[in-house]
Amino acid sequence: MKIRNSAPITGVEKIASLAVSSPVVAKRGYDKTILHKAPSLLSQDHTDYCLKIKNKVNPNSQEFKLVYGASGPDLSVPLLVTNATEILCLDDHKLDVNRLKLLLEKEPRDLYKTSKVAFATSFFTPETSQKFLDAVVKTRAENGYWVACDINTLGFERCVAIELDKLGADLNNLKLIQNNDHSLSLEFLWAFPGEKEKLRKITFQQAKLPTDITKIDFSRHQAYLQKAGMNLQNKKQIRLVMKGILETAQSGLFIITGKPLNRRESAHASNVNQYFGDDISCKMEDLKVDFSKRDLRSYGQQMLLAQVI
Repeated sequence: MKIRNSAPITGVEKIASLAVSSPVVAKRGYDKTILHKAPSLLSQDHTDYCLKIKNKVNPNSQEFKLVYGASGPDLSVPLLVTNATEILCLDDHKLDVNRLKLLLEKEPRDLYKTSKVAFATSFFTPETSQKFLDAVVKTRAENGYWVACDINTLGFERCVAIELDKLGADLNNLKLIQNNDHSLSLEFLWAFPGEKEKLRKITFQQAKLPTDITKIDFSRHQAYLQKAGMNLQNKKQIRLVMKGILETAQSGLFIITGKPLNRRESAHASNVNQYFGDDISCKMEDLKVDFSKRDLRSYGQQMLLAQVI
């Protein structure tokens, strides 16, 4: 298998048919022939939640470049939230191309049979290992994110491979590209629910946030996405990220960020102004998304949406 020259990965069974259909697709009247392309790593409510944001930031499904801060192995959320054609994932984990390549060469069902070999053989029988993996995937769907300890147990690369499997990506024609800056790009075909396939390019770049955010030229992108990641939940860190973005952001850039909910405040209590602070929010327009209480309860965080003025 060649990597550097972008040759297609061979010997990988097409797995789109294994992806579980998302009920939200049929309920929203999308073309039923596209059902097998619907992400099954997200619950119906969570899928609905993401689509509400997508209808604000990219309603006509145009070519779209997204930067995803503190991404982890998540591919489903950024694709559903923006229908992006290019995604730059910034994370402190460096994706191992050889480990990912080996996983993608396996039979798809093998992704759900074992975790790290040492972990599985030391603590699990094949039966209990299967139950553990099933529980992890179920938790991913219910929470809308990968739990940190599960990523460590399964391995970052296995989680990425599971994301690709459940998305129904065309792995027969997937390309792995090792870039000169040591980042790793994945190119594959994927269809947003109800639409035709488009070529997607997702690049994983090792980065430490908020420090490294200033290395990104946001004038080349349409949006920045950052959920309520473990290391980016306090306002000081979030403000540093926003200041870094605004150094190169042009008018029209969307800012999509998650605010953790807690019992002491209403789900709709904080708007963009209150969250980022006056000096930052004055450079943004607060774009309100109509989320129901059910949306917020199922997702566990309020997604704030703003646009650079």
